[in-house]
Amino acid sequence: MVTEIQENRVPEAAAELAPPQRIRVAIVDDSEVYRIYLRKILLEHPDFDVICLASNGRLAIPRIRHYLPDVVILDYDMPEMNGLETIREIRAFSSDIRIMMFSAHTIKGARLTIEALTSGAEDFITKPGLTPGDLEAVQKSLPEKIRQLVSHTRKPKEDLPSLPKYSIRDTQTFQYCGIGISTGGPTALRKMLPLIPKNIQGSLLIVQHLPAMFTKQLAENLSQVTELKVLEAEDGMQPQSGCAYIAPGGMQMELAKSPSGAVLRVLAGPVDELCKPSVNILFESLAQNFAGQSAAVIMTGMGEDGLKGMRSMHRAGSYLMAQSAEDCLIFGMPAKPIGEGLIASQGTVEQLARKITSLLGGK
Repeated sequence: MVTEIQENRVPEAAAELAPPQRIRVAIVDDSEVYRIYLRKILLEHPDFDVICLASNGRLAIPRIRHYLPDVVILDYDMPEMNGLETIREIRAFSSDIRIMMFSAHTIKGARLTIEALTSGAEDFITKPGLTPGDLEAVQKSLPEKIRQLVSHTRKPKEDLPSLPKYSIRDTQTFQYCGIGISTGGPTALRKMLPLIPKNIQGSLLIVQHLPAMFTKQLAENLSQVTELKVLEAEDGMQPQSGCAYIAPGGMQMELAKSPSGAVLRVLAGPVDELCKPSVNILFESLAQNFAGQSAAVIMTGMGEDGLKGMRSMHRAGSYLMAQSAEDCLIFGMPAKPIGEGLIASQGTVEQLARKITSLLGGK
């Protein structure tokens, strides 16, 4: 008996068991110890392949061009071709490869990392110290950071409608605008702040997820491209119009009431808050103390920091905005506030800049 030849296809049950596509990683660092260390961390997870190791950018570029990895982990300070030069070379032939900096936790390392993040790198991880806690932190955070970067495929930007010129309160203006942002933040802020004029009649209060030292370097970096005065916040500062205050890394920032109106409080607690600085802490203080005078925007980043604070601001009647999904590097932090209907308007970085200008009485 002759039977028909069946189509060569994977049975459904077998297809369900097929392993997901692995994340292909290149590691570029002039330290052999760090190359081996990073490779070991990633190969402990079945969804990673380390396809390329190189000691500097000059050696790495031909291999990266050939293998086209999903992610490049890149040191900054290397001989022959440093990290920034390597970023530029990669971006000349690929906008899809994700670049993660492997940064020294020093003032120089922070400055160079911020420069890299505003030049084409998407994220960074700090080099561990010698304590078991430091090593464990990198082992835990690195794979997840890479997964988050790769899982988000940037969509083509749609022609979004312009954000309404005024708030739901018609022509009411606001005194404060809180901004919560994480992964992809330095690049987004570097695009947005130059579009906000210094004649705004209010202040920007920014929580960017960064460690200590990095936020001061971010403030200095952003000051180079905007008319606004950008400062790392200090305890006791009184917010001034035309200024942007960045919460210090490793600390929390609140806006509190004072006899003169408002004062920034920089504090270490609460101890149970995972993010330092935390968007929730800032937004909760705006809801409690200045709800009618405050707007807020949640932007690119992984996780849910800012959600609880936005719920409080929404209940208190503040005006809330979000960066649109197609404009985010990682559409994590804006996703739930948008999904819960907390957001009055959303848009691109450029649209948000125009909206913030309007809400703060700028022209």
